[in-house]
Amino acid sequence: MVDLRMTNVRNLQQVNLQPSPGINFIVGDNGSGKSSVLEAITLLSRGKSFRSTKVSEIINFSQSSLIVTTELRNQNNTSNKLGVEFSKNKRELRLNGEKAYKISELAYQLPTQFFDPGCYNLLDAEPKRRRQFIDWGTFHHDLIFLDAWKRYKKALIHRNRLLKSGHLQTIDVWDQKLAEYGGIITQVRVDYLQALNPLFACLIQRFQICSHFELRLMQGWNPEYTLIEVLQQSRQSDIRYGYTQFGPHKCDLMVMADDRAAKSFLSRGQKKILVLALMLAQIDLMTQIHQIPACVLVDDITAELDRTNQDEFMRLLGNNNHQLFVTTTDKNFVERFRHDDVKVFEISAGVIHSA
Repeated sequence: MVDLRMTNVRNLQQVNLQPSPGINFIVGDNGSGKSSVLEAITLLSRGKSFRSTKVSEIINFSQSSLIVTTELRNQNNTSNKLGVEFSKNKRELRLNGEKAYKISELAYQLPTQFFDPGCYNLLDAEPKRRRQFIDWGTFHHDLIFLDAWKRYKKALIHRNRLLKSGHLQTIDVWDQKLAEYGGIITQVRVDYLQALNPLFACLIQRFQICSHFELRLMQGWNPEYTLIEVLQQSRQSDIRYGYTQFGPHKCDLMVMADDRAAKSFLSRGQKKILVLALMLAQIDLMTQIHQIPACVLVDDITAELDRTNQDEFMRLLGNNNHQLFVTTTDKNFVERFRHDDVKVFEISAGVIHSA
């Protein structure tokens, strides 16, 4: 990003930044609006906020809409312009001045990774969080994933309605569709983890926690049977529960350390490092796929990592030419990494200026 503009994003009424292609620190007190800058970028890249599901909470309370735009310049000096406008009743997307119809069109142009204090709980969180992690990477890794996932979700909704209503005349049709699209989803997830595994193993070795790590996909049903067999075998119990119990919508990610589940014996500090390595590996793979540096958003890095791991984290990020936006309240932390490729923006009460 060479230009980033945001209007009416929470307390940021009018902001225009020309960020560094390297590290950008956003420094300010709690509640000053630091995280809102990162939130604006995620609206561009993912079409949603990491802080709220309600658009009305993101728009400045005195306004009816918000706008975020950016210009992306590639290494060959070509550029793309992205824009989003949110109001309480609609969302408009723009790509190079033309109306875009899917947020995926913008997401492919601006691959992002987001670190916040909550991300370090990935191993101990509910399976949904780990599915989201897998699917964000799979979305970037294989173009067929998104279409297959949408079709699978549609079939799943129909099947669950039949299970709840008891009208099962067409359930075989939806079983077949779930099996078809579920097979595609599972295969591209497997392919993605196979590509991610060596990058993750290389990064985690630097922290010397265990001798061997492996990422395993728990596909969401007994692998000894096909999905269509499992759907048919579980139909009666699905009817009792009123929903589909098995399928790729129930998948999970298992991180193995020396052939044991990592979350069962690693310390809290070691789990944080493992998650960092996992997310850094995902960024590196995105960069390989898109052939452009990823945009990395780091919210309050000093809250969960000690100084040694802060330094290692920043070093690893800096080695891969990613564009970083890092929020912090700690000016001393900023000074440790300040050099020619670093920009510092100070924020107070929604007003930002270069420091």
